[in-house]
Amino acid sequence: MSLLQSEICYLDEQFRSKVEDNLLSFLKQLQGLTIIDLKGTDESRCRVITTLIHGNEPSGLIACHNWLKSSKTPATNIRMIICNPEAAKTKPIFTHRYLEQSKDLNRYFNSDDSDLSEIATRTRQIVKAITDVKPEAIIDLHNTSGTSPAFGVAIHDEKKLLALVAIFSQRLILSGLRVGALMELDFEAPIVTIECGGSSDPQAHQL
Repeated sequence: MSLLQSEICYLDEQFRSKVEDNLLSFLKQLQGLTIIDLKGTDESRCRVITTLIHGNEPSGLIACHNWLKSSKTPATNIRMIICNPEAAKTKPIFTHRYLEQSKDLNRYFNSDDSDLSEIATRTRQIVKAITDVKPEAIIDLHNTSGTSPAFGVAIHDEKKLLALVAIFSQRLILSGLRVGALMELDFEAPIVTIECGGSSDPQAHQL
């Protein structure tokens, strides 16, 4: 039996009118890796948001849901990539980091084409979804395992990275570890992980 859906669900502006009001109902609308493209005021530029790499870290999904339900138009095109709704939907909802029979997505972004596992295939699909739109910036939204202030994580301290983190927090962890995480890849654009705070913290969802 397949653990992760192999097909990608692509959605666009028209989906906004169909988004369920309730977060859990919205989650049920997501079938596997979901990519939502929104048009911005400046359609020549694109920014990417990734979220739900871990199924027990809902703040990014809550933010995307709130945005989709609003009438706002972003400054640039936005590609939302909802990476692992299968884990989030596993009951109890929003308690599973990844599927029980699977592994942590954020340890497989360094896999190569010879790895034909479902999880490696999913990470390659996510990477392609990012590179296809040549983004000027990528934000990867997470929650911390416990209660904590928000902070950013990056592997460099370049000015563009610092500016991205500063939108969310004045705290930054520079990581020298290489574990196969999304933020370790070179997209020729700044990419940062934002740890919004604890998964049950309303302030994390607001952030």
